[in-house]
Parts: sequence; C-alpha cells; structure tokens
Amino acid sequence: MNKTSEDYTILAFDPGTHMGWAVWRGHQIIASGTEHFKEKDMGARFAQAQQFFSKMIDIYGPDLCVYEDVKRWMSAQAARIYGGLTGHLLTEAHHASVPIASYAPTQIKKFATGSGKASKEEMMECCRNATGIIPADDNEADAIWLAKLAVHLMYKH
Repeated sequence: MNKTSEDYTILAFDPGTHMGWAVWRGHQIIASGTEHFKEKDMGARFAQAQQFFSKMIDIYGPDLCVYEDVKRWMSAQAARIYGGLTGHLLTEAHHASVPIASYAPTQIKKFATGSGKASKEEMMECCRNATGIIPADDNEADAIWLAKLAVHLMYKH
C-alpha cells in the first residue's frame, strides 16, 4: 500500500434498516451517522439504499469500503434485508472500483471492548470514551468501530 493513513479514506457501514455509517480520513472519524430506510415496499427500500451508497461513495471517494459481516439473523426477514443491503453496497463499490472488506461482529466487538460478546450499550460507551463522539445509536457506534478496526488492521504498529 503506497498511501499513508493521512491520505486514506475508509467508508464503513453497519447494514440494516437503521444503517450506521462512518468515514475515516487522516487520523480520525470525519463524519458518521445513521441512515433510516423506512419504505415498506422492499424494492423501494433497496432503491433508497442503493442511492445512499452511491451518494456516499461520490461524496467521500473512499479507498476502501468496509461492512459488518453478519452470518446469523433473528428472522428470515432480517436476513433478506441484510442480504439486499449488502448486495447493493457491493454493487455500488464495484461500479466505483472501490475495494470491499468485511469483519465479523465478534471481531469488531473484541477490538472495541476487549470482549467479542459486548452489548450495544458497551459498544456505545467505548465509542464515546475512545473517540469523544456521542453516537446516536449502536448502529453508528458499530460503524465507527468498523472504520477504526480497518485502519488498525492496515497500519498495525
């Protein structure tokens, strides 16, 4: 990798109906939030997500997109939503020639808190303590930790 961490931009997503996102540039998170996909019609919800991914890639010009790679869901509906959202993320990143990486929830939690079984509240508290950012919800906190984990793995000291 020729770029230094100062030059590198990472766009991180915690896929879901309430999708956390974060942007890492330089040595810090420069933007983060939660995007809500509320459309009842699944096709409209996925179209909304596809537009969101495209817009985020256009705005931030990431060198890498990362997402939380969930393997188990509470319901078939949750699995369909996750699969659709990640499919659109992968497609938009591919169209923009942006590499993709994914990390397991337990890996993210262990990096953030020291425990692969951390609660949503623990993830949010550790986010506040480590970054000074007060996440709106656990989805935003997870996306922030995803970006930080990606940087950590790329630039281990």
